[in-house]
Amino acid sequence: MSIPIYKKVQNYILEKIENNEYSEGEQIPTEQELSQLFNASRMTINRAITELSRQNILKRIQGSGTFVMPKKASSQPLTVVDIVGEIENRGNRHRAEIIAQKLLPASGLVAKKLEVPIESTLYFCHIIHFENDLPLAIEKRYIPHQLVPNFFEQDFLKISPSGFLLKNYDLTEMEHSIEATVADETLSRYLKVELGSACLDIKRRTWSSIGLISYAEFIYPASRYRLHSRMRVDEYMRLGIPMDSI
Repeated sequence: MSIPIYKKVQNYILEKIENNEYSEGEQIPTEQELSQLFNASRMTINRAITELSRQNILKRIQGSGTFVMPKKASSQPLTVVDIVGEIENRGNRHRAEIIAQKLLPASGLVAKKLEVPIESTLYFCHIIHFENDLPLAIEKRYIPHQLVPNFFEQDFLKISPSGFLLKNYDLTEMEHSIEATVADETLSRYLKVELGSACLDIKRRTWSSIGLISYAEFIYPASRYRLHSRMRVDEYMRLGIPMDSI
């Protein structure tokens, strides 16, 4: 199935931002210029920019144009357990629904996140995780084929991708970025929330003893999920967090 034009426009803008070709505060091309570049209608371009504006990636200023929003400050990475264990620890039941599971070539953005060559082969899985039959999270995960050749031999209805990695690989480091987003039409359908509902978008890179092994994105409805972190005072000091914020 081909990618919608508005998604191609979004991916184009996101890659330009990720590669610092569009820097923070910089104006992006006008809707007319993007319309000509993609041979697409102004309505299509408007949809792409509107969704990125809702995600606080772009900001429209009337009479001036559309600009790249400043990136949000990163905080101490959180230690997050396997989602199955997380749900079961609450005394509830986990169920998974697989939306997609396939091999694909690494795009520019994902290749950069995984530090692999563009077009190198990746495993991709798209899964909805349920807690007592209520959607809790959407997971999109990319795994380098050469590092985890048996990834698709697993039954992800019985074990989560995180659970498989935790069980079979010596994981050494995880990096998280967390930001707010809102549910578009697809997210509202998958998560069974209202269009425009607040969501948490957690992106995670995972390293093992054999290298950078996974890049994943989890989207949770904010009404059903809460993050919790515990940190020692010396960690606050090491990170330069003001003590009066404790």
